[in-house]
Amino acid sequence: MRTRLVLTLSTCLLLGAVPGGWQAARAQANATPAVGAEKTTAAVVEDVDPTARQVLLRLPDQTLVTLKVGPTVDISGLKPGDHISARYVAAKLDEIHQVAGSSAPIEDMKPGSQGMVEGNTTIVAVDPTGHSISFIGPQNTVETIAVAGNAMIQAVTKLVPGDKAAVTYTPAIVVSFQAA
Repeated sequence: MRTRLVLTLSTCLLLGAVPGGWQAARAQANATPAVGAEKTTAAVVEDVDPTARQVLLRLPDQTLVTLKVGPTVDISGLKPGDHISARYVAAKLDEIHQVAGSSAPIEDMKPGSQGMVEGNTTIVAVDPTGHSISFIGPQNTVETIAVAGNAMIQAVTKLVPGDKAAVTYTPAIVVSFQAA
């Protein structure tokens, strides 16, 4: 699946690969849903990856959202250009801590246990006001996640773009799709 931005925010230190650059990524800061909240949104399908069970959606505010699709949701009929309504559960940051030194491997995010994604990465943006963080996720994508809990918020606000960090998160999950 091509480079994508994830709903809850996004920016990138390596933004040469992300359409729209810093301005487009910062614009997503206002789209941050509550952690674990169920949301419904209108969207246009940009890409479907049936093997990874992911869909890339363009929201009405032009932000791009990548959502993991559960095994009970049928995506066989989805194709780029389809107008849909999607119900999903927002992504959740489970753990994050700075990795000392630059010798640590980066961008090695991969599936972990219980549907989580984990690994070392590069921080690309921190929004202390909006309580969210963006980092390079799997397949060199920008993942942006809302942050909840005082301890987690304090840990995130100590990070700056370019920092290396070990991250564990639960991706956003599609509950259902329907034609719009």
